[in-house]
Amino acid sequence: MTPLHIGSVMSVSGFQVEVFLREDLQSMHVTHEGVLYGVGQLASFVVIPTAYEKLVGMVSGVKMLEVLGADEHVVVSDRKVLQLTLIGTIGRGAFQRGVKQFPLVGDPVCLADPTDFAAIFKGDSTAPRIELGRYTDNEDFAVTLDVNRFLARPSAIVGTTGAGKSYAVASLLNRVLDVYPYASVILLDLHAEYAEAFGEKGHVLSVEDGSLEVPYWLFNYEELQDLCIDRSEREAPNQAVMFKKQVLEAKRAAMGSGGPNVADTFSIDSPIYFDFDRVYSAIETLNTEMVQGKTSLKQGIFYGEFNRFLVRLGAKLSDVRYGFVFKPSTYRSSASLIDLFQRLLGRTDPRRNVTIVDLSGVPSDVLQAVVSLLVRVLFDFTFWKPEREKTPTLLVCEEAHNYCSNARESPARHILERVAKEGRKYGLGLVMVSQRPSDVSETVLAQCNNFLVLRLSNPDDQSYIRSLVSDQYEDLMDVVPALRRGEALVVGDATLLPVRVLIHRIADDRRVPRGHDVDYHAAWTTDTAIDFARVIDRWRRQRRTGASNGEQ
Repeated sequence: MTPLHIGSVMSVSGFQVEVFLREDLQSMHVTHEGVLYGVGQLASFVVIPTAYEKLVGMVSGVKMLEVLGADEHVVVSDRKVLQLTLIGTIGRGAFQRGVKQFPLVGDPVCLADPTDFAAIFKGDSTAPRIELGRYTDNEDFAVTLDVNRFLARPSAIVGTTGAGKSYAVASLLNRVLDVYPYASVILLDLHAEYAEAFGEKGHVLSVEDGSLEVPYWLFNYEELQDLCIDRSEREAPNQAVMFKKQVLEAKRAAMGSGGPNVADTFSIDSPIYFDFDRVYSAIETLNTEMVQGKTSLKQGIFYGEFNRFLVRLGAKLSDVRYGFVFKPSTYRSSASLIDLFQRLLGRTDPRRNVTIVDLSGVPSDVLQAVVSLLVRVLFDFTFWKPEREKTPTLLVCEEAHNYCSNARESPARHILERVAKEGRKYGLGLVMVSQRPSDVSETVLAQCNNFLVLRLSNPDDQSYIRSLVSDQYEDLMDVVPALRRGEALVVGDATLLPVRVLIHRIADDRRVPRGHDVDYHAAWTTDTAIDFARVIDRWRRQRRTGASNGEQ
């Protein structure tokens, strides 16, 4: 018998198999042809030879056999038992997911050898694939993803802070860019981590330098109302009615004075430039209007109804932090919408493959509305684009729990749920990235066909991800808390089998995302001066670059 023979099938229950390890197995390691193999490593592979093929199982647990003693109490014996999950079959040198013939009690079980690994990791040679990294237990073998299966349907990349989540995103996208010269990716970056991650193939749209404007006139009415009206106020219903009326009138006025003539299909949600100051002034007039009574002037029907609304909205209109929404300098006409989408989709000169939308300078109270607008207009543009099947776009949502929360209803959550359910039909792919998957919309994650799971420390997050994957692979989630930095468990349609992978290292250090940990040892052993004037100047100007002293 080959030294790689480690035991025999003890029991079979669906896709779950228990294996008696050989009694003469002295340790949990065997040597064969000069190679040391570990026995019972979680997520490692074993094979069960049959007459014409080999069944492939993945180790999901190891334990000592429990038996009934003489006094009918359960005692632990000295026999070891492996718990396996059957995942596929090797036949004629090729691996296929699924099992058509189950093993029988007593069948021999062996460790997978290099020939088995070659078959397992070869995959479907006809499918376009990109290399994600190397197999953890044997780095001679590459772990690849089926490009179409990974991008055509929603996917998720999750991991606790410091597990290497942003690094994995950058590594994966750079691999995509190496293969596809006309790739189109939009990345929502909440912490300004990715500015240099894609070199000349990427460009940044940022509030800080004025390159990112999200003009108010692109908001649909629901988004605009969410931005401007506090629904908890007693006067909110009246505010909503009159606000809607004034926006409609302002859009009609703009359309009649040289704007696009779409009278036959016009609605309050039509993407038409209008004068927001006109809306504000009209509501201000209603708020202070006096009408003629029987003997003297009296307060109008809406007198004082908009006091808080006007104070709140006036503060936003005068706050420079909201200038990119309410005071656009570039997008001041309906015709400018063409330029906005050219920049957003990287169809500039030179052309860019990745548009990094830097949201780090967006005030937190409008983040939901800004994300909602960006995703919705992208979805709408894709929906109406005749070339959508030939020009697909991938949307990557970093820190998704901040604006697509499972606990809070919001326009951003609603549009992302729609993209998750319908985006694939129109060539809009979606990758959700989060350190707290249990906080992300369940509807969105339930649509994900692929998961790249890095280390998760929080029990709620572990349980949540466990509930989303197939029952067949549920036990494999036990390895997640012990994953190393930069190591992930890949589960889904894009891989032939769930597998632990070491994410490829980014060769150019300049392309590593900025979200790395601070080296306290190095910092606290070196005396570094702080330019307090520069810091305070940047703070006041809400600019981390380009301050008055010429800083770049």
